[in-house]
Amino acid sequence: MTNQVENVGRGNVPGLQPALGVAKDQPAKWQNFEKKPISLDVACGMIRSSHAADGERDDVEIPDLRAWAVIPANNVLALAPLPFPGVRPRGPFPLRENAFRQLCGRMGAPSDYLLALPAKLQLACANYGMTKLADRAGLVRLAGSEARAIVSDRYAKLDDEIVLEALYDTLGRLGLAQSIRVRSLATGGMTALRMTFPTEAIEVKRDNAVGDVFEYGLDITNGELGARSVGITSSTYRLVCLNGMRSWKSEANMRFRHVGDTGRLREAFLDGVPIAIAEARGQIEQWKRSIEMLVSDVFEEIETLRAFGMTASDSRSVASSFAMDNGLRLLPLKASSEDISELLSEASDPTVFNVANAITRTAQLHADNPERRFEMEEMAHRYLTRRVGHAVAVD
Repeated sequence: MTNQVENVGRGNVPGLQPALGVAKDQPAKWQNFEKKPISLDVACGMIRSSHAADGERDDVEIPDLRAWAVIPANNVLALAPLPFPGVRPRGPFPLRENAFRQLCGRMGAPSDYLLALPAKLQLACANYGMTKLADRAGLVRLAGSEARAIVSDRYAKLDDEIVLEALYDTLGRLGLAQSIRVRSLATGGMTALRMTFPTEAIEVKRDNAVGDVFEYGLDITNGELGARSVGITSSTYRLVCLNGMRSWKSEANMRFRHVGDTGRLREAFLDGVPIAIAEARGQIEQWKRSIEMLVSDVFEEIETLRAFGMTASDSRSVASSFAMDNGLRLLPLKASSEDISELLSEASDPTVFNVANAITRTAQLHADNPERRFEMEEMAHRYLTRRVGHAVAVD
């Protein structure tokens, strides 16, 4: 399936051929299953369907990229082998944005700059860079006829199918395959499964909250494009507002890079899944303790999150979420820092719980960017850990 061409259009110089674009990457999609969580079998089927819709998966091993060239193909930059007598050529393979940026990274060339040049200059610069590559061997990962990634020849193909098989086998051995449910699913450049145990939900009691129920579980993440390892991360899920929180930093978190023997993945899952589940139980204890911890200055509390990498825009969104969750008036669009501080000061007995929940609620705004959503959820856990201490697992 060929994706829509993405052309930045900045190389349109009078008298010169317009800039060639790149094909769009597989779009990121985040799905919540609010009314009824789905089984792992159903979630796996949805991931496979997403792959099929994006294009049939295939790989092309290239011993030496210098024997290939960047050429135009239907107004898109494409990768094709140089013609050799008696050799049946493959391609051309239109370059998706991710693959183009990876190729430019190998060349040491700025991808945005190349995309802004007129076509002839694009091709001349790209092909000159191809002749100077130091890391020459590569693996082109295809979706249909398009190159979705260009990775090292040492890249281990820990694709979603392998990860899902290892996960299912692990949960089966632990006797958890039937009780675990998928609450959220992300597909695109990253695949993610947020799984919880509804049968072991825990009520976190607050004065004005009825049925404030948390579920604990784990996130399984993977990337097939050379940018993300296989990951197991402990997480919690608050049913009343569908907020998730991921462990920021813990020995329970596992990262399995796409290198070496893929057979080691099953062993890693057998070791990592039980630890992550125990850690997730401890996160609920953190939520419970945070209810008793009052915050003297909500605005200042939110501003400290900038040290964790939160943007000014996200800080404002956290303030808006806090105001909404605590029955305050809406935050004016052009409110100054003084106005925001004054509004937040009207909250009655604000707690660390309120601030952490505002962060996780704000994370939901990044449904089209799962990577950023996870970063925000990890910020929430980092904040919670700093304020109430490390998790204590529940027996």
